[in-house]
Amino acid sequence: MKKKKLKISLIVIGVVLILGGLFYYFFLGPKFSFEKQEKDLLEAGKLYFERNSYLMPAEGNARSVDLETLYDQSYLDTFYIPNSKKICNSKTSFVTVRKKDDAYQYAVYLSCGKYESKQDHLGPKITLNGEMTVTLSKGEEYKEEGIKQVQDDYDGTMKIENVDIDSSKVDSNKIGTYEVVYTAYDSWKNKTVVTRTVKVVQKLKDTVKKDTDGLGYYIGGVENNYLTFNAMTWRIVGTSKEGITIVMDEPVANVDYTLAKNNEVKGSSLDQWLNDYFYSKLSNEAKKMIVKNSSWCTDKIKPENINTKECKTTTKMNVGLISIQDFNKSLDVTSYSYLGQEDIVSWMLNPSTTSQKAYTQRNDYFYLGRNYMEDNTSNLFGVCPAVKLKDDVLIIDGTGSKTDPYTLGELPEASRNDLLNTRAAGEYVTYSGYIFRIVEVAKDGTVHVIQDGVLGQEGNPVDISYPSSNVINIYNPKAKGNIGYIIANQMTQYIKTSYFASKNIKVPIYKKNALYGKEDETKTYKVKLAAPNTFDLFSVKGASTGIVEYWYINSSRNKGQKYIAGSNGTVYEGDTSEYNNASVKVSAYFDKNVKIKEGNGSYTNPYKLTK
Repeated sequence: MKKKKLKISLIVIGVVLILGGLFYYFFLGPKFSFEKQEKDLLEAGKLYFERNSYLMPAEGNARSVDLETLYDQSYLDTFYIPNSKKICNSKTSFVTVRKKDDAYQYAVYLSCGKYESKQDHLGPKITLNGEMTVTLSKGEEYKEEGIKQVQDDYDGTMKIENVDIDSSKVDSNKIGTYEVVYTAYDSWKNKTVVTRTVKVVQKLKDTVKKDTDGLGYYIGGVENNYLTFNAMTWRIVGTSKEGITIVMDEPVANVDYTLAKNNEVKGSSLDQWLNDYFYSKLSNEAKKMIVKNSSWCTDKIKPENINTKECKTTTKMNVGLISIQDFNKSLDVTSYSYLGQEDIVSWMLNPSTTSQKAYTQRNDYFYLGRNYMEDNTSNLFGVCPAVKLKDDVLIIDGTGSKTDPYTLGELPEASRNDLLNTRAAGEYVTYSGYIFRIVEVAKDGTVHVIQDGVLGQEGNPVDISYPSSNVINIYNPKAKGNIGYIIANQMTQYIKTSYFASKNIKVPIYKKNALYGKEDETKTYKVKLAAPNTFDLFSVKGASTGIVEYWYINSSRNKGQKYIAGSNGTVYEGDTSEYNNASVKVSAYFDKNVKIKEGNGSYTNPYKLTK
């Protein structure tokens, strides 16, 4: 019996010793270790200031030295978080000395994982009166709403008048975004900085009236009516009873204008492209700023009435085009207009009185001095969409110049590690040394992009061709020798593809001419790289395309008929046997998991990507 009791006692003692050891190892030991490091830091800090006496603060002030500096100057060896190999935070740990009542006082703050000094190391909390973001109309005086309270964990409620308020950068006479900076220190000189955002804005409508001297529309070669809207560059045309008309600065696709019965615009292929396809690519925030179902001038024009400025017939649409009347109003005394697209043929909204003909604007294109031409509506010409913005739309930034266009704030800025599929059509991306433009975000989260330029090697475009010009050449990624096959399989030597997804693409095949929505047949292939469709957004000549031709995916059953983008942006179709070679403008889809690493989505600072 005695032996049994002795055994039990020994077991109990052993358990107690084990528990005591564990308690010491996990609780007391780390606590003692941290407290020793805390004491060592304090002593090192005191020694640092003794040796650098010129750093000692004046009465009422404080000075700090962080642990990293003490490491660098060999005052201390490395501190580790107790019971680990992880290093204590050397940037947030510090020793502070302050002079109060003619005496120096020291405080230490050490941060080692879950172990932390009790010393106050945070600045006071500043609570402002009013909103954190204030919006002013241009010219309106900024009135400081002041501070409600300043509260510190150590000092308690502090005097509001001791907070420094800097509103010197706010210029209410200039559109832009500014900051008012509030700075406060507690008695240990822990610092807090709070900012209030001040946005100086102006109604776009008021800006147009002012810039046009009350006329309401721009004339001649103006350079102060540029606007960024939905990541695309537009020109402000003018104001009307319905809103503010803006038009794309350059064509964004080449589309036919096959009119409906009786030469009507409503129901035409161009109406469908503008109001079904293009409108769907705009962001929801951009759509909120657009006047829905607004009126667009669709007068049928006779050649003898080409100089008219009066409009009699209108059609209701969300998206339209500039009319001949709009263009005529914009002409100065020398017959020059900022709306002129030099060397590019683009559709006007007006049909001709001649069946299946409509007007194009073709400044300096083969017809020097001629602004308008009647053209067959089956031709693939440039499209510069136009919309009308609401009268209450505000300018939040910019000066209206080409390099600093007005911005409206409808597109929130991207943050690091945002998924690319959260961004908008029109924004620019750089990948594998090339610039791309976002066309749309697909339902599966992949992002359709089209290259702004063409593929190249050592600065020279890469040209490819169909094997013959006198056969039916239909784009086919499965047939060796076909440009579809070359692009999908051989162009990978000129561009990385690891960030691209394999996607089903549709090859549109026509009996003869390519007409929007009028394919005779489509064939589907799964590829990473393809040529663009002429009806795709941003399939036209881009800013970095250069003077080169490139292939389209559109195909015809007509012998020898191919589709090539000309160096001036016009689509060459029909028997184009003289164009056996052309370059490659890539259409692809980024994987849904691709993220933004940096950049702002502009052409000069495109998004850089990561995965």
